[in-house]
Amino acid sequence: WDVEHYAAMAVTATCNAFYPLWPLLIKSLFHPHTVVEAAYQLKIVGTVIFLAILPSLYLLFDRIFRSSQIAFSILLAFTMNPTGIVRILGYTESLYCLATIFLIWSLHEFQLRKNNCKIYYTSAAISTAIASLIRPCSIQIVGSIIGTLSILFFLKWRVNPNATFRSIVH
Repeated sequence: WDVEHYAAMAVTATCNAFYPLWPLLIKSLFHPHTVVEAAYQLKIVGTVIFLAILPSLYLLFDRIFRSSQIAFSILLAFTMNPTGIVRILGYTESLYCLATIFLIWSLHEFQLRKNNCKIYYTSAAISTAIASLIRPCSIQIVGSIIGTLSILFFLKWRVNPNATFRSIVH
């Protein structure tokens, strides 16, 4: 399965069909000698990352929704989701969740503090780049950005036909 291919990439860079960050992390941290050893280490790191993001996920959604009950419900749904088992099997989901949580945090902080937006733009760009090295999401992200800006431009243009792209973005 995928873990076997990621483990093979961590031992020898032979399988290039997968995204490189996950096996590179295992190779850099543990220097595995066999595919079985690398697969075991993928499972360990995936489980540690999953357990480490649970408190930050709760705190993030508590801050966003200002309700510990909603934050706890989201945390339960995230943890007890039947497909959530892949987060601890050595797949890339735990690392991707970490990058996504960082992206959500940076966008939320940008929304709160618009005066120092370069830091949050940079952190959003970094988390997107990391996510793109873990999963094939770059094309969808670019498409979403283009679609969102197009819709915003159209809606702003309907209100003010003299609107420019710069007035919409700012």
